[in-house]
Amino acid sequence: MSRFRIAILILVLLLAAASLKVHVPRTLSIVDAAGRPVPAYVAYRYEGSTLNFVHPVTYDASVVALARTGAEGRVRFPFAVHAHLPFPMQTHTSRWVEMLYVPSLHNAHARFGPDGVSQPGTFAFEPRNQRVVVMDASDRPDLWQGTLGQLSSIIQRVVPKPFSPTARLRDRDPLTADLALELISQFRKEYDGFLARHGEAARPMPRMPPALNDEEKRRWEAMVAADLAAEPTWGAQTTRLFKYYSTLFQEYETELR
Repeated sequence: MSRFRIAILILVLLLAAASLKVHVPRTLSIVDAAGRPVPAYVAYRYEGSTLNFVHPVTYDASVVALARTGAEGRVRFPFAVHAHLPFPMQTHTSRWVEMLYVPSLHNAHARFGPDGVSQPGTFAFEPRNQRVVVMDASDRPDLWQGTLGQLSSIIQRVVPKPFSPTARLRDRDPLTADLALELISQFRKEYDGFLARHGEAARPMPRMPPALNDEEKRRWEAMVAADLAAEPTWGAQTTRLFKYYSTLFQEYETELR
């Protein structure tokens, strides 16, 4: 083989290496604060960065998919290959966990990328061990209400819209369709459980933002007082925020089946 052909072959191989990202299967472990394995649902996707000299720009290499652990609290991400423009025009893709939901702990707040991030009092991601420690949100109505928001958001991102035969999730990814149906059922359980546990509890006065002048403090206090008067309990606010989804998700269930 001539030197020219060798050079061309090397160039092709370099371009391929710069344009393909292979994600090998990897296992993530989920435990509670005591280190016990807990069953969980995981929503994940793949994302990369596009060269831009003004501000960071990302590109989506996949849609959001769902996975579920077994009783041992482990989920295995599948093999994946993504093609993109050569570096530096586009970087290789990375796996992002958009939501990690543990039903027994009423906690769906974990969201992190390959380098990991932790939110004290909510979850802690250990990248080296590929382990996530999830805290119990049962006694925290603010966190439990946030779980309802996370679940409703992910369900809406997973189910294609507008509904059409060509966009049916079940035809493209039957596992994610099945798990989306399970998440809808879990959302209803979380909603009913929240109202039973915290529905009659009074909402607390939120912390005042810092660095307000006297007039801004007065307006803030008046706004908060009006809000608490209109919705004095966690149940009143949560019903307003999430009751709508009971009807919406009935349509989703028809699409997913």
